Amino acid sequence: MLIKSLPLRPRSLAPMVSVAALAALLAGAGTAQAAITVYTNQADFLAAAAFTGLDGFDDLALAAVDGPLTRSAEGLDYAVSTTGTAFFPGGTAGDVWLSPNLRWDVVTFNGFSADTIGIGGSFFGSNLSGAFQSSATLNLVATDSSGSVSRTLTNPGATSFLGFISDSALVSLTVVVPSTSTAWPTINNLVLASAVPEPGTWALMLGGLGLLGAAARRRRG
Repeated sequence: MLIKSLPLRPRSLAPMVSVAALAALLAGAGTAQAAITVYTNQADFLAAAAFTGLDGFDDLALAAVDGPLTRSAEGLDYAVSTTGTAFFPGGTAGDVWLSPNLRWDVVTFNGFSADTIGIGGSFFGSNLSGAFQSSATLNLVATDSSGSVSRTLTNPGATSFLGFISDSALVSLTVVVPSTSTAWPTINNLVLASAVPEPGTWALMLGGLGLLGAAARRRRG
């Protein structure tokens, strides 16, 4: 059975560290109003982007792994780190979920490929053994060059969706649980959105236009 590590610092100190981190995140979110649209429907999120890539985390082992991690969502690169430096994925071998080793760690996604304007996925809670926990509260803060927006999820499902798309390049997304939470912040099926198609997509589009042009010439002939 997968067992996550208990916090390595004294339990009485962990909530204070978490409250301070959460307060800093939310304070930063209030300093400016970013042009970021929040989506709770995945179809609408996907329709708002020129290109999207998925990272399901299923290549990760169900064991502790040091961060930060450098990963790719079908050609859109990014980095993910935690304040405790280590991850301990949950879920099952066929459906792995990204989660920090320490419950109150802040998970940060950043280092995105150029033209990445959006990020979304399933954000929920997991328990000590890495299984889904229905009672959980998560605080998310998405940041672009003009500021941040925050959202709080209360008891989200394992397949629920939340996404953010900016009108400029995305800088970061942070995910954390409050100090009173008994759940670990957990992420699955991360989706990144780009403002422009990837080069391979452009090639397919141009090829399709070329075929349409050739067909038109044949009809005129």
